[in-house]
Amino acid sequence: MEIIKNTLQALFFFTVFLPQLFSISILSDNPLLKSKDCLEASRAIGWEVHSLSIPSFPNAYNPSIVAWEGEFLLFFRYDEKRDHLLNSKKFEALTYIGVARLNKDLKKIGAVKILNLMSSYAEDPRAILWKGKVGIFYNDLTFGESSQRRMKVAVLDPKTLKIDAIYPLPSAKKGTEKNWTPLIFEENGDELGFVYSFDDLSIYKMDFFDDEVTVRSLGNNRLKNFPLEWARRYGLLRGGAPAFFAEQRYWAFFHSMHKVKTPVNADKFLKEYYYLPGLVTFVVSPSIKMLEISSYPILFEGAFDTPKTRCFEKNVIYPSGCVYDPESREVILTVGENDSGIKILKTKLDRLKSSLKKV
Repeated sequence: MEIIKNTLQALFFFTVFLPQLFSISILSDNPLLKSKDCLEASRAIGWEVHSLSIPSFPNAYNPSIVAWEGEFLLFFRYDEKRDHLLNSKKFEALTYIGVARLNKDLKKIGAVKILNLMSSYAEDPRAILWKGKVGIFYNDLTFGESSQRRMKVAVLDPKTLKIDAIYPLPSAKKGTEKNWTPLIFEENGDELGFVYSFDDLSIYKMDFFDDEVTVRSLGNNRLKNFPLEWARRYGLLRGGAPAFFAEQRYWAFFHSMHKVKTPVNADKFLKEYYYLPGLVTFVVSPSIKMLEISSYPILFEGAFDTPKTRCFEKNVIYPSGCVYDPESREVILTVGENDSGIKILKTKLDRLKSSLKKV
């Protein structure tokens, strides 16, 4: 009976829901810059904005952050431009994950280093503090392949900044896996897991056994309360910064992507892309359910102003790291901007709450 139920749900999703979603075009060429309500809602959040450059690693981006002993550890992606072939596929860069220490004022202190992940193709770290260690979720090329990416988690010692172990993560469903959203199940102590997809809010728990990790599904929320209005305007919900727990719910910054209708370059027929951040809240127990979502994409003063060094058709604000302090109720969000720079945003949880609406 369960198999029949799941089959009918999937059939309904693909025959009724998806055509309804994709038959409706994006409502505006550029909802960010044309919507007064969007800009006013973002101003009400009151972000304090810090730009961070790392001279030894120019144009580092997609940062993730954890708080540790009165300081912060900031992880980032660094692309070393180098044209080369790997299994007959052309690559324009080698990609690495680095780490920098920041003081309480978010200023860089000490040396910056590249993590030894035994790969020159590691991308997009998502860092979360777990049992006194740092878990770094990232994607990497599958061994021997140049077209498939799989998720891994590296366990790092925050004192020495050395990698203790690297675990490939199962539960892959696509040729390229990325954007899984880490979380710690605060209701169950300190168990580690992740949101695989926000489309159906599918959530997995992780278990570590010696030299391997297993995952098991906790279920999903398929079709029950999907944020259709957001998806119509800004695109489907994709992963982002690690989730945090506050006020008996999980808070997770995600991103959406859509193309505008007007070509950037009429001769090349290029379409301009926007990668837009938002925030959702959800619960896992007694059942998985999305509660709230941003009324509009999250913006801030100076958004999109990092000069582009690659992917010139993309306008990107990409949420990739988050720290929440329950005592001060302060939220620190790290974002990659235009695939070329790092910005660190600070605000209070109550201000973020005011920007949400029920799903």
